[in-house]
Amino acid sequence: MIRLLTGGKKKIPGISVFIILMQVLVLQCLAQDKQSVLDVNWNNITTVSKTTSTLQLVENPMVRNSSPIHEKTFAALKALGADYVRYVPWFPYPKMAVAELKPPTATETFWDFTYLDSTMEALMKATEGHSVVINFSTTPVWMWKTDKPVAYPEEPYQTSWDYN
Repeated sequence: MIRLLTGGKKKIPGISVFIILMQVLVLQCLAQDKQSVLDVNWNNITTVSKTTSTLQLVENPMVRNSSPIHEKTFAALKALGADYVRYVPWFPYPKMAVAELKPPTATETFWDFTYLDSTMEALMKATEGHSVVINFSTTPVWMWKTDKPVAYPEEPYQTSWDYN
C-alpha cells in the first residue's frame, strides 16, 4: 500500500512489477558476488512516498465541445479528482494552441481565444477545487526569425507538424 497526500491508501498495480524487478536485481547481485547479502525488511518503514496522481490534457479535436467523447472525457477528469492537471495547447493544432497567430501591427492586434477559452472552461469546471497548471508550450512563430513565413491551416482541427 502507498499512502497518498490525501491520507487514503490505494493499491498501486505497478508495485508487483517493482517487486519482481527488485527480485531480479537481487538475484543478479547474488550471482555476481556470492559473498554479498541483501536483507530487505519490508516491515520497517523508513519513509512514506508523498506523490500526487495527475495527468496532462493536451488540446486536440477530441477534447473539443463538438467531440463525441467531450462530455465523458471531462466527467472522467472530474471523477479522478487529480491535482496539478496540466493543460497544454500544443503546436500540431496552431489555431487551438496559439492565441495570436499573426503579428500585431502598429494599429491592430489579432488575439483570438475562441479555441483556448472553450477547452479552458471545461478543464476548470472539471478540476474545480484542485490545482491546475496551464502550460502554453507553443509560441507564435512570428516571434522567431525564420527564412520564410510559416504557414498554418485555416481549419483548426487540421494538424500542422511544421508550425513550431
